[in-house]
Amino acid sequence: LVGLTAAENPTGEVFHLKQAPAGSVVVEKNVCKSVHTLRDIRSSTECIFRASSSGFSAADFKDGVCQIIKLETLVFNETKKVECDIKTEIRAGPDEVFLSENFESQLAKAIYAYKNSSSGRTGSIQTLTVNETGCYRMEALGARGGSSNSPVYTGGFGARIGGSFNLTAGTQLSLVIGQRGSDPSESSSSGPSGGGGGTFVYRSSDNLLYLAAGGGGGGAAGFNGRNGSAGPNGSGSVGSVSVSYIGSGGANGQPGSYGPSLSSWKGGLGAGWLGAASARTTTCSGDRGGGISQGWVGGVAAHSNEGAVGGFGGGGGGSHSIGSSGAGGGFSGGGAGSQGTQAGGGGGSFCSGVGCSGESGGNSLSDSGLLLFGLIRYGSCA
Repeated sequence: LVGLTAAENPTGEVFHLKQAPAGSVVVEKNVCKSVHTLRDIRSSTECIFRASSSGFSAADFKDGVCQIIKLETLVFNETKKVECDIKTEIRAGPDEVFLSENFESQLAKAIYAYKNSSSGRTGSIQTLTVNETGCYRMEALGARGGSSNSPVYTGGFGARIGGSFNLTAGTQLSLVIGQRGSDPSESSSSGPSGGGGGTFVYRSSDNLLYLAAGGGGGGAAGFNGRNGSAGPNGSGSVGSVSVSYIGSGGANGQPGSYGPSLSSWKGGLGAGWLGAASARTTTCSGDRGGGISQGWVGGVAAHSNEGAVGGFGGGGGGSHSIGSSGAGGGFSGGGAGSQGTQAGGGGGSFCSGVGCSGESGGNSLSDSGLLLFGLIRYGSCA
């Protein structure tokens, strides 16, 4: 049994739900009940949702059968008081009986995790169909950038961002779960790496964006990749070169960009929600990460460092030898260097929900991106 606390009946009198053996519920004698049985229910979460949406007081689920109970004021007649006890209506056994005070907290625990579909630069856009109208919690985490080889300079961590969203039954969501940027394949100690992919959630019918978490930039010799940002803008590349070779993060949904001075050893720029940067003009450079029009594919790497691809979700590919690493994808893409061994910038993040919060580099426990999704309550978000 969970959450055995007091509640109010329609007349304002207090009744108490007490713990009883074998998963039953005992109701004090000043309360009556009505019990409804629903079949073909898929989970305790759906059972609780049905009880919550209909104003019921308790719910019990086992073997596809959902019993929902309404507690009401007792009925008097001229000669005696009618007494009610629902303990015989709830099956004995190790069932959990959920009470109305706990419906919201139980629904919040029913969180589903959507993981990356593959690894490297290619992956699948997953879909999710909303079953019930209600307030949902969504939290997105971007993927990490790749790391340089000996000595190791690590890729930036993906960002974390989340909020509450009003979703209608039947809505189909497209899910892009970012994948880690890859490490260099060439043996050079300065070999650049690929940028991490961003994680995106948007409505399939019209590409309305709900959530995006930026991926981390790829590490390069001497510098760790920059983390994905919780803010909307991407970050620039970092390295010991003239400022004119430093790339800039994109702003307000745009991809990253290069500095005014260019060379043939550029890292791939990170894609943004509004599109990708121009494709590379030489195979000595890493290519830019793809945006929604390119299916979110990560950028390919330079011809002699083919393993250092950008991660699915718009991560840029790494250059070769003495060049720069790829940048992270995100709501706005990260910037990449155009000369020297520069680490890639991280992608930016976005949330259109209620009570949004995030953390730059907040995905420190997983290389790949992730989406957490779950119903919070019936009705609109506060």
